[in-house]
Amino acid sequence: MLLKNNTTKKGEEIMAEKKEKIFANGMRVMAPRENAPDWVKGSLGIEVDSFKKFLDDNVNAKGWVNIDLLLSQKGTWYASLNTYKPKTDETEIPF
Repeated sequence: MLLKNNTTKKGEEIMAEKKEKIFANGMRVMAPRENAPDWVKGSLGIEVDSFKKFLDDNVNAKGWVNIDLLLSQKGTWYASLNTYKPKTDETEIPF
């Protein structure tokens, strides 16, 4: 069992598996333009041919591509493939 600070009950530190980011090729994320209304959070630019290839290369079994819109430590926006997959234990399914 993991506690909030990435340790187990025995105090062993857990190393989080750090995966390399997969950037969304063909997608450009931009901060809101100057003087944009509060409800505008940003904008996206799509280069169709590159983005089609990115989508084809990264579609999941259910037909989706999940992309996170992120803010770098330097303050620039970018898009990265969301590779999260919940752990499932088939023995614990109640039905």
